[in-house]
Amino acid sequence: MSEPGQEGFLPLEVKALAVFKLDYRLLGVGLFLISLGSFIGIAVLTHINGLEGLLPGGSLAQEFEIALVFSALLALAICLQTTGHNLWQRELPSLKRAIRTGLHDRLAPFATGLPIEWEKPYRSASLVGFVLGIAMNGAIILQSEHPVRIMTDPIGIWFFVMGPLLLTLGARGLVDMSHQSRFLKDLIENGAVIDLTDLENLQVFGRMGLHEALSWSLIAVILIPVLVMGFSTGGIGVVGTGIVAITLALGGAVRSFWLAIQPVQTRISLVKADKIRLLRAEIIKAPANVGDLISLENWVSARPEWPISAPISRRLAVYVALPLLAWAGAALVDRGVSALIT
Repeated sequence: MSEPGQEGFLPLEVKALAVFKLDYRLLGVGLFLISLGSFIGIAVLTHINGLEGLLPGGSLAQEFEIALVFSALLALAICLQTTGHNLWQRELPSLKRAIRTGLHDRLAPFATGLPIEWEKPYRSASLVGFVLGIAMNGAIILQSEHPVRIMTDPIGIWFFVMGPLLLTLGARGLVDMSHQSRFLKDLIENGAVIDLTDLENLQVFGRMGLHEALSWSLIAVILIPVLVMGFSTGGIGVVGTGIVAITLALGGAVRSFWLAIQPVQTRISLVKADKIRLLRAEIIKAPANVGDLISLENWVSARPEWPISAPISRRLAVYVALPLLAWAGAALVDRGVSALIT
């Protein structure tokens, strides 16, 4: 548990944004353009007809689509880390209203960053992701019929650099989501104030879960082109990878939202059950006020148990629909491109 007033630590990219006062959206767009632009530049400068090869049906079209996805994932990883930090800062007042005063000190690190005890797991996850990326590169080289050509091809080198970087960010992102989910669940189970007359305060947990669901949903949206590309080119490996990745992303969205709201529902349900039991005992003891007590029992029974408002429900529906809309859009674009080629 963090000590009162203890400052939190900031991940590297969030710290850079704070120091240079950069807008995370502009940074995300800039990273995407720089990453994808570097791939295009390498392709044009090192391959004959490189620019034509990037076009649909060209020799580098598939590599270009994968580079597009890699660049988008890089920008998204940086932006999500920053928006997550901003969300905790923005929701701090609401979180303090939703939990008992004795646990307010646990929220202190989020005013400046993340709890300091999370720093070591972050570093460990980064190292594991980087090592896995290097191992993946090694496996690709060993399985290739022309390993020297792959290691010296500038486009291959671009992917060899991006792979470990993305796995590093991905591993750290998983640790981040896991720690925040556990922290939020523990906060709800041990500190959430359940006041049946004012349940709106608890909707902050629904909003927190909604952000995690959006993160996973956006990952699925970015991975959709990989799946569509696999179907159009007949690449079973690409199709299988895309299906697994998108399924995991959507599963992560549902799981993250569920973990944020289910403990609240459990606490409210228990409080309602205890209140109803006491009211029924009072009904037996005081038949003179039985009408008022029954009305109160009905009111308690009708109180909502889920920390979900109408705006939260609408936004959740949109987030779930995003991958489906992306699939439809990518399929239409793929068909249009195929028609133009033929």
